[in-house]
Amino acid sequence: MKDYFNFDVLKPLLVFVTLLSMTACNDIAGSFRQFTYPPDFNYVDSDVLRSRMQQLGFELNQLDRALASEHDQPPELQQQVTSILGNIERIAGRLQAGDAGSSHPFLQDDMAEFMDDLRQARISASLSPARYYWAGRLSGGCMNCHRSNC
Repeated sequence: MKDYFNFDVLKPLLVFVTLLSMTACNDIAGSFRQFTYPPDFNYVDSDVLRSRMQQLGFELNQLDRALASEHDQPPELQQQVTSILGNIERIAGRLQAGDAGSSHPFLQDDMAEFMDDLRQARISASLSPARYYWAGRLSGGCMNCHRSNC
């Protein structure tokens, strides 16, 4: 008598159906969704972003000028540099915390490092004697990037 069922073919089919039914009950689709759908994109009005970036650029230009000038009284320079760094930190904090930080790819990738460098610059400038290496590095880093992107 001839077998109507070929068990060699049925075994892999049975295993496949079993695995398919097990994965159908799991939320495997949720794990794939994070790769197949783009992240949330928050639109920021370009005027708002441009305004904050212009404010940041103005303060960085002020920092660059303060560091390049020759002051006879170092306490005045220290006060000026720490004040400018405080303004930069405030503006950058708004850029990072606001919607612009989540939707602009350059801000998203580099803002945390910029904020770390900014904190280091502010702390170093507040020391006695003040150290301006990080402040100069911060100012120079922005100038190099933006000159190459223009």
